[in-house]
Amino acid sequence: MRRKLAATVAVAVLLSVAACSSDSPSETDGIKLVVFGPNQFNTIPANATKDVYTKVQNALAEGFIAENPQVSKIVFDARGQMADEVTRTSNAQLAGEQMDVIVCAGNPVNTSYQPKGMLEPLDDMVPQVKDRLAEGALTPFTVNGKVWAVPLSGVAVTTFFYNKTLFDKLKLTPPQTYEDFVAMAPALSGAGVRPVVGPGDVVVSSGVVRDDGMTRAYITPAFPAAPSYDVVAALVQAAHDTGANLHVGVTRSSDSDTVGTGRPSVGGYLQPRHTEIIDYYVRAGVLSNDREASAVVTLSNLFGRRSGVVQGVTDNYTVGKVLDAGAGMDAAARVLVEGLRTLACFDRERAAHGVRHWVPRPHSDPPTTDKGI
Repeated sequence: MRRKLAATVAVAVLLSVAACSSDSPSETDGIKLVVFGPNQFNTIPANATKDVYTKVQNALAEGFIAENPQVSKIVFDARGQMADEVTRTSNAQLAGEQMDVIVCAGNPVNTSYQPKGMLEPLDDMVPQVKDRLAEGALTPFTVNGKVWAVPLSGVAVTTFFYNKTLFDKLKLTPPQTYEDFVAMAPALSGAGVRPVVGPGDVVVSSGVVRDDGMTRAYITPAFPAAPSYDVVAALVQAAHDTGANLHVGVTRSSDSDTVGTGRPSVGGYLQPRHTEIIDYYVRAGVLSNDREASAVVTLSNLFGRRSGVVQGVTDNYTVGKVLDAGAGMDAAARVLVEGLRTLACFDRERAAHGVRHWVPRPHSDPPTTDKGI
């Protein structure tokens, strides 16, 4: 058997196995092929219920065997947890287990399997399938001029909106490729705009979605989790003063960092509704997710205290930015400390002018009365 695998991002089985069938072990009654799934969701179709994927896989196997009589059996082996999929695949290869095709999500292909030398390039197979694929579908899986995977299911497409007024002001042309987008990022950053939230950035929360359970013991879900406006302003000012890559927007708090953010828990536990969580809130414009902001802000409001939230960003799975442990923490800490100092300045300014509420004004035109703002 091959020491390397033919990788798919869920490739059409009959094409993938055909590409590597000559090296598969023989049985007395023909060749057995193994379609390996690194975790339990790597079925065909992916994430389907057992009755659905069993029916589809059986039909694929029967059709392929009918066209390739030298093959007598096709085994589909999708098991394990998503968090352990790379380890499971590596261990299976080291143990000499038969794996003719791997059906997996797209991300591990370029981040793990190809760099580890676990895959065979599929360039010989590409001409057979290229006319069935959308333009650019193979680009994400092309490394050093070779194609390492072929998509079977729909390739996810991320849509970007752009601010035409800002682009016109900066004399920027809307990007046609990801490389164009990256190339214009410095110009946008120079104008105070951070195009995409990524590891190392800082988020200051302007509001919090109370999707947790603890705060509901204190007050009904309709009660808003609204940070104090002056604390938000102080943190934003501090982020600018410390040079942080700043985003200001809504945060969502949940009780779980796994199923609560659409990722499998122990034993791969995940319900269908969990898989829709991130997309649901991304569409609503929510910038970040944590477990604490709701508690901090809600209880502060209930107990008559001021509050604010600053977060260091460690990942953004919606755009393929995986966990970078500790990223953004130093920047967030600097913003927090400088934010407290700035808030103290706001308080002194408010006291000096004899008003109840601080409002941002030029120092040449200080507030003289409290307008209740």
